[in-house]
Amino acid sequence: MNAILVLTDFSDSSIHAARYAATLSRDLKPLKVILYHSFLPIHSLLEIPVPSPAFEESIKEKALNQLDELKNSILDINPALEIEVTARNEMSVDALISYIIHYPFDMVVMGATGKGALERALIGSFTVQMIRNCTVPLLIIPPQASFRSINTMVFACDLKNVHHTPVKSISMLASCFHAHLHILSVSAPGDEFNTRLLSEQKTLHEMWGNPQPAYHYLNDKDTATGIMKFIKDNQVDMAVVVRKHRRFFQSLFHKSTSCELAYHTWIPLLVLDEDRQSDSD
Repeated sequence: MNAILVLTDFSDSSIHAARYAATLSRDLKPLKVILYHSFLPIHSLLEIPVPSPAFEESIKEKALNQLDELKNSILDINPALEIEVTARNEMSVDALISYIIHYPFDMVVMGATGKGALERALIGSFTVQMIRNCTVPLLIIPPQASFRSINTMVFACDLKNVHHTPVKSISMLASCFHAHLHILSVSAPGDEFNTRLLSEQKTLHEMWGNPQPAYHYLNDKDTATGIMKFIKDNQVDMAVVVRKHRRFFQSLFHKSTSCELAYHTWIPLLVLDEDRQSDSD
């Protein structure tokens, strides 16, 4: 792995994510980690005021000082890590995504919440926008995520178009962490003998080489609740999903209202793009 980008707005959540990334770097062994801060608020709207050059320079200098402080705290976790800091004035998610693609980075790490009012929400609008638009593997660190080794990973699969599953990326990460890989699909009660699902299961098994992951096909009327129950019952350390639906991600970061027991994710969530190479073959 060449480079990991860590996004920070200096909120408690983003600092926690940066320190978590430093812990994971012991296994991922990136050549470089870049701490990134947008010193102007990132908006998705075009109607935003343009600051004066003098004001922009002063806030950039302050941001760089804060980034250096964060860098020093991370080096306490992994002294061998090469860390660079950058403060930029990307004022839209699109501009940030363009920067990410241009570098290019192998992974982006961010906290699950933002600064200010978003601290009261377990997933903020910026996080949702990144989930929707970031084409690089995106690792989201919830505030509750504790620093521990990744011994068990689960890939939550919806059994739709499984031939686009990024098998190589998931297998590579599991190998880096020396983690046991589980593949989980949660379907509605009564779907056990659905011919389409059975066909997708067969394709999924054929795509994976050795070592074969452990497969789990469970029933629950609420997909996110079933996934989070599996995470708790099996002491999973990281969840992996393929970028598809916004509502699914939001439910993973909120307490479930559809279950007597309220589960919520307290482990890192890795969001990957579908593998579309087969479409061009």
